Amino acid sequence: MEKVLFPFSAVVDEDDLKMALILNAIDQRIGGVLIMGPKGVAKSTIARSLTDLLPDIDVVKDCPFKCDPHDPSSMCDECIKKYRDGTIVSEKRKIPFVNMPVTATLDRVVGSLDIKRAIDEGLRALQPGLLAEANRGIIYIDEVNLLDDSVVDSILDSAASGINVVEREGVSVTHPARFILIGTMNPEEGDLRPQLKDRFGLSVTAVQPSDPEELIEISNRVEEFDRDPEAFRRKYEKIQNEIRNRIMRARSLLPSVVIDEDLKRFIAEVVIKLQAGNRAMITAVKASKAIAAFNGRDRVNIDDVKEALNLVLKHRVKDSAMIRGTIEKESRDLSTRSVEAGPHSGYEEGSESSGRRDMKAGNGKDEEKDVEVSAAFDEESNRSGRTGNADIFRILDQNRPGDHFDYRASLVNMIMNGRRRMKYEDLAFVSSRSRASIPVILAVDASRSMETMHRIALARGIARSFLHSAYRMRVKLSYITFYGTESHLMVEPTRNLDLIDREISRTVPQGKTPIPAALKMMYDISSRYRQRTVSIMITDGRANVPLGNDVTHDVREWSAKLGTRSDLFLISSTMGSERFMPSYNEDICRYSGGQLIEMDGNGHIALYSGYRRY
Repeated sequence: MEKVLFPFSAVVDEDDLKMALILNAIDQRIGGVLIMGPKGVAKSTIARSLTDLLPDIDVVKDCPFKCDPHDPSSMCDECIKKYRDGTIVSEKRKIPFVNMPVTATLDRVVGSLDIKRAIDEGLRALQPGLLAEANRGIIYIDEVNLLDDSVVDSILDSAASGINVVEREGVSVTHPARFILIGTMNPEEGDLRPQLKDRFGLSVTAVQPSDPEELIEISNRVEEFDRDPEAFRRKYEKIQNEIRNRIMRARSLLPSVVIDEDLKRFIAEVVIKLQAGNRAMITAVKASKAIAAFNGRDRVNIDDVKEALNLVLKHRVKDSAMIRGTIEKESRDLSTRSVEAGPHSGYEEGSESSGRRDMKAGNGKDEEKDVEVSAAFDEESNRSGRTGNADIFRILDQNRPGDHFDYRASLVNMIMNGRRRMKYEDLAFVSSRSRASIPVILAVDASRSMETMHRIALARGIARSFLHSAYRMRVKLSYITFYGTESHLMVEPTRNLDLIDREISRTVPQGKTPIPAALKMMYDISSRYRQRTVSIMITDGRANVPLGNDVTHDVREWSAKLGTRSDLFLISSTMGSERFMPSYNEDICRYSGGQLIEMDGNGHIALYSGYRRY
């Protein structure tokens, strides 16, 4: 029995999301959609419902890649042979929808050796993966930010090129892999690397309804659908057919759609000012043409371009106000340039939006230093240099390599060696890395003494540089500041590094230096975990607020306690001033067993002395 999908047109609101999906249905070269938003906002419902808008496709019978029998340029090698011999037999199939699990391995995604054929026939043949199953269809990845980066890279490469190249275990195969890519993510669970985000053509932020009437309507429609799915589908069939027909007409019209040079220049100016990159320019042009085609026009206008830019730039530029401001400013400039440009200038009277202004980011008193924490550490000599490519997180990484038995490779070796029983020389091992992550606590001294010599700006820069490594290792990060008479837990343990990034930018120096309170809070957080944590503390070490009666006693006591639960890395921001004003940094490291890393006046943490073990 075929499952009835919730109709695309029955989803309440979410107009931007619907348009982004429709544009990809019109032109798959746009590069897919990244849907960002919290749970429970119909992200997966609307993605699945897109398949109901797309017509059945003609495929070559028995072809694992579902090649188009009428397009030899997109066929696999076997289908090309049949095409030349005139032996192709076609059949109709529904457009494939592949739900990519977060646990998907690279073998399962790109394809691997067909073990059955290797055993039965002694042949190295391809076992098609999910990319093959999704050819000419849709790949849906829920929580794409939690998928392994190597898997995401492979999917995005195929989405961009339209082919999948498999070079594994002696198998060398190239096959078509053209699909609409839909990825969803909840930013609270962690972000995607900017390089991976950029590979998605469009992005939309789905939000929770704020209007009670809208929420009631959603509830009513879901209840009606659950009662009688087939009757509910028929209720929206007319609207569904209208959208389906518009998509098909737009596909036919798309090759003849043109965009004028002044509109291309407008897109280029916006992209350059927002530093969004080449792919943003290319995608914006494609999306603008698709919008025009969907609206039944063969010429792009300014409104098409504005709508496309908003979909293209959201995941490439963090500041949405800057996106709106730049688009509006450049569109006003375009209208001025187009006064004498004639009827095909792309600018139509009345298309300019009002009530928006150019937003400029202001600079604070202390500009944050652009700090590069990429020092290489020589653990045996305790010296450091700046020629390596490892950073502090290399030392913290618990994902240490280990050799594990690779049953698949061992089986292949046995078969290829002509044996039916595995011998020692057939055994294969692979170095693998655990996906377990380390809880990391980042504590920044925000006392008044950090204002001297721009220490707080340097500290903010160093703290922010750690976020890049934290993302790569999928760690959960806590953020603490300490000033006045106590420490403050600004961000609970999270993978949402944007939240920590915002708090770092708000950190300003004030009050005294309560280091014992910070050490105690780091110990308390570490005590929540069974495993040891990693603590990174950035301070000048000038503690002057005790927890009890004596600062020195409190510093040593809580340093020792922290050392039982956490590996401490203390980045000293004294910059040589400890000769004139005492610092507790060496005491903290000595009693905690931590490592002292010294920072120079440029924010380089390993230019001179590196770290010292205690």
